[in-house]
Amino acid sequence: MSIIYVDLIDACHMKCPTCVRGTRLLPNSSRRIPMAQFERIVAKAKHEGYENVGLYNWTEPFLNARIADYIRVVKSLDLNCEVSTTLSFRGRTALIEESLRAGLNRLIVSVSGFTQELHQINHRGGNLAMVKANLEHMAQLMAREPIKTQILLRFLRFDHNQGEEPLVADYARQLGFAFEPLQGVGMVDNPISNYAHQEGYLERLRDYSPARLQMHDGEVCPLIMETVAVDANGMVSLCCANPNYPALEIGPYLELTREEIMIRRYAHPLCPSCAFPRRAATPEDHKHLLGALSVRLKATKEIGSLGESPGDRSGISTDLGSAGMLDGLKGRLKRWLAFS
Repeated sequence: MSIIYVDLIDACHMKCPTCVRGTRLLPNSSRRIPMAQFERIVAKAKHEGYENVGLYNWTEPFLNARIADYIRVVKSLDLNCEVSTTLSFRGRTALIEESLRAGLNRLIVSVSGFTQELHQINHRGGNLAMVKANLEHMAQLMAREPIKTQILLRFLRFDHNQGEEPLVADYARQLGFAFEPLQGVGMVDNPISNYAHQEGYLERLRDYSPARLQMHDGEVCPLIMETVAVDANGMVSLCCANPNYPALEIGPYLELTREEIMIRRYAHPLCPSCAFPRRAATPEDHKHLLGALSVRLKATKEIGSLGESPGDRSGISTDLGSAGMLDGLKGRLKRWLAFS
């Protein structure tokens, strides 16, 4: 499933200790992606073959009062649209209803418990009573109206809350919603702010060594091959599993081809040392990556003739123009091509 994640805003009201946004390593701002820019992003995504649009990544999409309008843009292009939310707010009933009626395909609601006592340990600042009230209101609405949205209640599993997982699963069934347990990332008693700050990523970039490769022959990262993440400024970030820090920006989505985005991400020095699970490469992956490399090698030649050497805004180049980076990519491709 190919999906593009687009943050409509640059904020979340929660303070979850396992999230870079919740701990404000990604500080909140008033930034909202302009509708005209969003329309161009979605149109480009469809042209590039993306079938699904997620209106979230590191933010709470329902903080944008025009969320239903963004959903309508996606649906007008006959694409699937999904939203992930904490649903921990009051006074937005009409906004929720409007979003469902706009044709939202899937709404993911994350919780960390069935009781407030446990839910608030990870969903810090959340009110589970509000979440349940909103869930039950949606169930009642969908019983009255022909709304086709799939509601998925996602339980974030930690050591402290596993006993409440069956209660949440049963609650979802009672409401007629889907249920999904998902292992939580991080530790609630060791906030992510202790180890996931931007300087740590800069250190990893400076200390990069090909000897620490986590890649294996015939495997690719699904996040690189199947997804792309765009923030509220329209910038592509390395992937949806990493914070959209300036140091991890790839470039403006609307100004880069899909091939250029692929190569910049695939060749990024953080990727080979990342432990995110890979999957077996497919013939489509093979075609996509080699096609991107062919386009990029031509562009590199043209740029080199002009004496230019583009780089990202962090001051740490992710460009393939240097011989060292290009040789590194060729080496990775040589191992990867063993698949075919």
